[in-house]
Amino acid sequence: MGGAGLMLTNNVGAVVLATRGDEKSEERVEIVQSMHVEILSVAGFAGRILFGTFSDALAWRWGTSRASWLMLATGLMFAGQALAIGSKGWSDLVFVTPIVGLAYGGVQTIIPVVIRDLFGSAKFSSNWQVIRWKLGDAGTDSLVILKSAYLYLTN
Repeated sequence: MGGAGLMLTNNVGAVVLATRGDEKSEERVEIVQSMHVEILSVAGFAGRILFGTFSDALAWRWGTSRASWLMLATGLMFAGQALAIGSKGWSDLVFVTPIVGLAYGGVQTIIPVVIRDLFGSAKFSSNWQVIRWKLGDAGTDSLVILKSAYLYLTN
């Protein structure tokens, strides 16, 4: 989940450059890159605030599971990546970037809370590191980053 968002976060400038099409103006490319960095930042911030606030409010009010918010963030990330696969240029990236940013902010907010809910607070940092390493660094993040590097080099 996080790997796909991390790939766009770390490479948004390269993605914009790769989808420039017939655009010749370097100044225009830099403006669009800056715009997507801003969109990604604001959407990530909004995802953290919205997912954190609403998951807490609904959990306290109606007992809604925070894991359901993780599923929502996963669905958003999937939708963003599906749109990215079908994107033809900058006009499509305007939809991809905020969806992925919102989902990535949501994932980064909800996963620690879900870990705390599942395992408790006593050994939170140990549980966080094990799960982050197993599912993140050694798992999906590495696969997504390798795949994105391959796609970038072949296109």
